[in-house]
Amino acid sequence: MHATSKLRHRIYLECGNGELRRRMDCSPGFYRNNVGACVDTNECMEKNPCGNHERCINTNGHFRCESLIQCSPGYKSTADGKSCIDIDECNTGEHNCGERQICRNRNGGFVCSCPIGHELKRHSIGSSTCVDTNECALEQRVCPLNAECFNTIGSYYCECKSGFQKKSDSNNSTQCFDIDECQVIPGLCQQKCLNFWGGYRCTCNSGYQLGQDNRTCNDINECEVHKDYKLCMGLCINTPGSYQCSCPRGYMLSADMNTCRDIDECATDSINQVCTGRNDICTNIRGSYRCTTINCPLGYSIDPEQKNRCRQNTNFCEGENCYTKPSAYTYNFITFVSKLMIPPEGRTIFTLRGPLWYDNIDFDLQIVRIQAATNIQRATNGCFDTLKNNNQVDVQLKKSLEGPQDIELELSMTVYTNGMPRGKSVAKLFLFVSQHIF
Repeated sequence: MHATSKLRHRIYLECGNGELRRRMDCSPGFYRNNVGACVDTNECMEKNPCGNHERCINTNGHFRCESLIQCSPGYKSTADGKSCIDIDECNTGEHNCGERQICRNRNGGFVCSCPIGHELKRHSIGSSTCVDTNECALEQRVCPLNAECFNTIGSYYCECKSGFQKKSDSNNSTQCFDIDECQVIPGLCQQKCLNFWGGYRCTCNSGYQLGQDNRTCNDINECEVHKDYKLCMGLCINTPGSYQCSCPRGYMLSADMNTCRDIDECATDSINQVCTGRNDICTNIRGSYRCTTINCPLGYSIDPEQKNRCRQNTNFCEGENCYTKPSAYTYNFITFVSKLMIPPEGRTIFTLRGPLWYDNIDFDLQIVRIQAATNIQRATNGCFDTLKNNNQVDVQLKKSLEGPQDIELELSMTVYTNGMPRGKSVAKLFLFVSQHIF
């Protein structure tokens, strides 16, 4: 048998005695009237199918029971229909909370809330969503001092800033305390380590400067850095963290450890015997000395009262020739440093005075000898000049001279009476220019 169902009736196809017949019955909740049509059965007209506190309401093909008690929204009647109880919309699914929202039942209704770390954001259309709460942006600080706040979905975490570490204080509260890197990390700085709040700094001893890595210390070459300030009068020698001054040969370092003081070799001549000849004269120059032997010309001998003077032996002089020969030779020694500054008007280096009672006096200056290295510019006649004033003459240096070099000049003086020479003397000038400018 195969059956089909329609709203008010059912059709059955039956097979019997080799014949197929069709039979139609009414569906449950319906009955066939006297004309053969299926009509609704009013169950409420029969014995009350509902409870004591319910009323029956017929529906098409069925019926429903409604409580006689009227409950407020959010409530429903009990099974016996005597009272109203709360509807748990969160369990029945009758709530309208959105995705990720939490439904919380309450008497007569429900509320939608968000998980911890989220907050409810309502929209103009009446719906709402849960959005993350940025705890790091809250007015109230959520992380301890010296910490950075990092927001996450639904939460946050705190990290101590660089130079700080997490520790619990006396109240068992996590705080960020300064790390003393100088103590914690041995050898962090090459020389000096200074700890400060949240960090550290490397410093160097005097004479050193911090390298690009901000850890190591590099020696300062004071001799190069301050070369324009002349740290040393002589030679500057760089040393680790400092420098030393040294002086060229012939000098000694002064107590200030900066300037060079000339050693007067001639002052210690009696001890060191720097000039050993009988007729030697020791002349101290800056950084050295010169030994000059006084060799008197024939007919002259050393003046016993002045070792630097050769006087004429009178028994060798006869007639007028005695007046044309020098009555004496004097040996004069002049020293100055290399590249001595010369004023525009010149610098007087020697003065020779003659007697006042003669009619006229002539002076003559000649270069006798120059001794200098090939790389040193030698003196010329243009470097010197004479300035006569009555009975005296000044020998002037007109140009700066480079040392070391030794120059021998000869200044002759001739006196006249009635146009006739009545006497002559020669002053030998030994100029010693030292090697250095100090």
